[in-house]
Amino acid sequence: MDPIRIHLDENCDVGLASELRAYGMDVTTTYDMGLPGSSDRRQLEFAHAERRVVISHDFDMVKLHRAGVVHQSIIHGKMNRRSVAEMGEEILKVAELHGPKGLVGLLVKLSEI
Repeated sequence: MDPIRIHLDENCDVGLASELRAYGMDVTTTYDMGLPGSSDRRQLEFAHAERRVVISHDFDMVKLHRAGVVHQSIIHGKMNRRSVAEMGEEILKVAELHGPKGLVGLLVKLSEI
């Protein structure tokens, strides 16, 4: 199976990138790509062009999805009491459930899996 291509929004813990890479995912971060301070819409545009699923804790991403902004997919979830490892495990479950071809135009809320 092809690896899931992920882009971490700048509000994500950068340790999550290492966690997801350990699962074999192809991960970029806002900082890796020189996008800190970019708008949420710009983050989605970048990720869509690169066929990457955006991971974000930002509710504005949910609003953009609901407004019909085109994107590969968004996985939304707050860290709350989750550790980086727990967050990584939840994202892995989503990846295994949908696979790279199934993660197109979706909004997945981690609290709902």
